[in-house]
Amino acid sequence: MDQVKRLLARHDIALSDKIGATTEPWPLAAQLVRRASFDLLAGYTARAQLDPSDAAIVDRLEDQKTLGTIARQARDGATRLHALARVTDAGEILSVALKAEHTDVAVAALERITESEPLQEVAQRARNKVAARRARARLRPRTDEAPVPAEAGVGMTAD
Repeated sequence: MDQVKRLLARHDIALSDKIGATTEPWPLAAQLVRRASFDLLAGYTARAQLDPSDAAIVDRLEDQKTLGTIARQARDGATRLHALARVTDAGEILSVALKAEHTDVAVAALERITESEPLQEVAQRARNKVAARRARARLRPRTDEAPVPAEAGVGMTAD
């Protein structure tokens, strides 16, 4: 951008009614703007290569709502799960379990919920069907641990 400012100052180009886009210095200004945009893109790419993961950005965040939003909406699964791991507020964990569309983070948030009332809410209102199904499964009483009938028990004799 500094190059564009210098060009405009060098050629005495200013915003006025007298100078139109067809005057001679404007193609040069357009070329400098294009070059500056490529420089900006190259700088951004170099910066992105220095810090390739979004995890470094997530590590700097402290706000629970922001972390919850990243957990729900980030494109990268690892970033979503990393942001969810940093969420400590129970209400925000519930919000992620209810509103997340990605199965990985919705189920991970559900696994962190231990109380039955939030589990019922997830079972009824979750956007992600897998998370809702798992919440319903966690709410069902266990039928695996049925009591053994008396007649099937081992009989003991007094000898």
